[in-house]
Amino acid sequence: MSALREIFGDQLTEAPKKQVHKQNTGYSSHLGWVFVCNEFQERPKAVRTYHSLFGASEAYTYYTPNTFYRNDQRHAGNLRWLNAMVVDIDVKNGQNRGMLLPDVHDAVSRAGLPTPSLIVSTPSGGFHVYWYFNRPKRAFPKVTDHYKHIQAAIAEVLQGDPQAVGAERWFRMPTIRNTAYQSASRVSFDDLCDWLAIRQEERSAERKAACVGSAGLLHHPAIQKLLSGVSEGQRDNTCYTLALAFKSSGYSAEEAEFRLKEWNQRNDPPMRELEIKRKVKSAFKEGAPAGPSAKWIRQLSGMAFAYQVWEEAKPREERTYSHFEEWKQDVIRYLKAQGGVVSAAQRSIAQAIRSSSDRTKSIPYSTFKKVIEHLIEIGIITKAVEGKGRAAVTTLTLIKPSKVIPFIRKDALKKNGFNSNRVRADGTLDVNEIHTYRLPGGKQEILRRFPEAADFRVRNFSAGQVTGGTGRIGEVAKDEVRPLPSALDGAEARIGAPEGAGEAVLIYAYQLDGPLSAYKEFSDLDVTFFSQWSEEFKGLRDLEVSVVLPGNAGESSIRPFTRNMNGSDVDVRPNGLTFRDPVVENPEEASYRVFFPSDLLDDAKKTPAPMSLEEAYAEEADQFKRKAEMKPFLDRFVEYGGLAGFLLCLFAAATLFIPQRVPVMINRPGLILGTDPLYLHMIQRAGRFSPAVLDAAVFSLLEKGKVAATGQGAAKEYRLLCRPDELLSFEQAFVEGFFRREPGDVRLLAPADAEAARGDRRLRDWQKKLLPLFEEAGTLGRRAPRIVLLTAAVIPAVMWVAGAVVDARPPGWILAFAALLAFSLFLHARKEPLRRWALLHTALLAGTAPMYDSSGAGTVVILTTLAYLIVWLTFPRILLRSLFANRLKYAINSVAWKPPRRNFDEMTPKEAGLWRNREALLRNKRLPGQ
Repeated sequence: MSALREIFGDQLTEAPKKQVHKQNTGYSSHLGWVFVCNEFQERPKAVRTYHSLFGASEAYTYYTPNTFYRNDQRHAGNLRWLNAMVVDIDVKNGQNRGMLLPDVHDAVSRAGLPTPSLIVSTPSGGFHVYWYFNRPKRAFPKVTDHYKHIQAAIAEVLQGDPQAVGAERWFRMPTIRNTAYQSASRVSFDDLCDWLAIRQEERSAERKAACVGSAGLLHHPAIQKLLSGVSEGQRDNTCYTLALAFKSSGYSAEEAEFRLKEWNQRNDPPMRELEIKRKVKSAFKEGAPAGPSAKWIRQLSGMAFAYQVWEEAKPREERTYSHFEEWKQDVIRYLKAQGGVVSAAQRSIAQAIRSSSDRTKSIPYSTFKKVIEHLIEIGIITKAVEGKGRAAVTTLTLIKPSKVIPFIRKDALKKNGFNSNRVRADGTLDVNEIHTYRLPGGKQEILRRFPEAADFRVRNFSAGQVTGGTGRIGEVAKDEVRPLPSALDGAEARIGAPEGAGEAVLIYAYQLDGPLSAYKEFSDLDVTFFSQWSEEFKGLRDLEVSVVLPGNAGESSIRPFTRNMNGSDVDVRPNGLTFRDPVVENPEEASYRVFFPSDLLDDAKKTPAPMSLEEAYAEEADQFKRKAEMKPFLDRFVEYGGLAGFLLCLFAAATLFIPQRVPVMINRPGLILGTDPLYLHMIQRAGRFSPAVLDAAVFSLLEKGKVAATGQGAAKEYRLLCRPDELLSFEQAFVEGFFRREPGDVRLLAPADAEAARGDRRLRDWQKKLLPLFEEAGTLGRRAPRIVLLTAAVIPAVMWVAGAVVDARPPGWILAFAALLAFSLFLHARKEPLRRWALLHTALLAGTAPMYDSSGAGTVVILTTLAYLIVWLTFPRILLRSLFANRLKYAINSVAWKPPRRNFDEMTPKEAGLWRNREALLRNKRLPGQ
């Protein structure tokens, strides 16, 4: 166990701290997490104490010798400390088979490397070789990249595993049983960097003596050694490497396959010919490398080797697109041909500029604008515009070389030193930011979105591209910045993107008002540079925020806080402090708070503090503690809640395909036969009744043989053929209300009677009685949709409360909005559901979602709210008032509805004919004569 203590030092505690011993700030400047596991595919366990690590050494096989900020993400971006350089010497490739411990020491000595600190043997016969650092190295991204280069170089000279490279890699846990060698030797990271530099110089000298080009590639001693045959474990990589060597030497695929089959006979044992065919096919396919990898040839042969395959660029005549510099020369050539001055609309000028290689091609307008801006910037041309809009005339003038005057911006970015975010004596904050972007080709502009808040006011924004130096805050000089065009619009800054694609380092400078509160007792700087909603983390490589005070406050007088859960570090100095946050896979907001003495702000207007400094300090510490405790629950809420919200939206959208007629609810065939024509009339008019409903009612009675038609045209009458008590209740009301009684208890309905009743109140009263009948017959259900609607309203409300709790929102804030949501749910349950309740419920949910600190929690609430809205819109049966929803349901119902199966053999011929007629009626969605 002493090896583990030598590696980690004070980065692990002996045992979990008690609550009273924990730091109030919630973060530590030196502790780190160690991951352990048994299988690489399983979920690893993270430990932070020696007690846990020693216990894990008995139960787990692998661990990470370098430590991490967080306990849930094992990747290079989360590394905190680099403790040792470790290389895996594997014997699975057959090259190191039979290697013993003295062989390892000999290989280390030949390579000029320091004495190893620890060598661990593996069950397969390999070794893990350690060099402990004399002090841990902070795992900044550039440092971890350099660590990886050194590790790869050591693995190459020791014939180690080239895939086991990276500071975040797993290695076998050192124990008493597997420790083959241990010493007190340690090495500095800088010494290994010097070793790499010497190694690269030697390699450069080797390259000068090695073959350049592919003409003599197959005759090189390294290739000849591979062609003499290899052992099992090296055959696959060697076969693919040799196939690429034959390809670069001009062999065809068939010739290469023939030569490789000959080579295969010299292998021990030979590989299958099918595998050779696959390797050749892979090497000769489109997009494969033009030649073999020099690194793999060195590793497989164990000999010095370097070469370069030179591929000349295609001439412009053979390319579809021209380069920027080529169009630039075309523009200059055109201006010279026009006498140095041209005036016209910009698009007309662009159309007149032709490619020097193809006169049929004009410069694209977007490229033309970029070229013109570039020529203006470097002082080759001038540009003047007269007029506006389509009538505008642009004049481009070519400047003679003798008149070129260098242009220097007066407001060019100055060297910022440590003063990256300086607090002035009046409370204004001068801010500098450095962003590293990976830009695609053709990108026009970059957006920098600031938090939209009343206390966050940005002014005097400028931007530039860092063209030299280290590209870090505090180390950028004036002559290392090329100004970029920028414009500030409210909380959004638009920056002109640099030319070309690839990585670009941009620096922003601006003044910030509002985040600092100057009290008589103390000063309070509360600032959020980025929030999760702004998505600014996508462009960041390192996040380092320095705050410089106008005077010397002293380290003991400055009290810093960070609201980030990324694993922050803070360095406090007498005149300021620096926050360092790793940019992890799922970053939190970049939000900070600093308390310092008010006597440093001589020019600021000061007011009495609302609370004492100790109370403000305790309040901030308590808020961080709540957020830290809720962080695991918040991650699970976002992960599972987002999936649940998405599924709810799909389910809500699927309700569109629920047909209007629900077969389970059909229980009275006689009632159905009477109401179907009336229901068909309703959906034909998008859920609205009209006086024409009388025609549908008469058709229903005619179809069942309860009335008979006599006469033609205006003399046509309908006569009731049965007693009223033989009819259904709504049919009785229809007969009593609209048929006139004649002597002999004869009941008749003439067209004139129907026309008189169309505008009568009796018709409206009778129509109101039809809704309960539709519900009873199963053609319309209002109760079930109301339950569905209430359920859809409850789910986002519960998600809102749960999200606010795990996001550590203030309890009073949660209770106030929860009370409003409860009132909205009460309206859904107790009142007839009207559209105004949906608007109120949606406004409460979606309107407060951006108030979450976590964008993920807000997204979950918005998704469930969207599902609620979809349910509301797709259930027109609630009140039959939504014209769009009813037409949509009607259109889908035409496809989705299927008539229930019936046994016509058990019916009388009359009943069977009646049902067949009814099915055709509903399937076609038309009454006879329509």
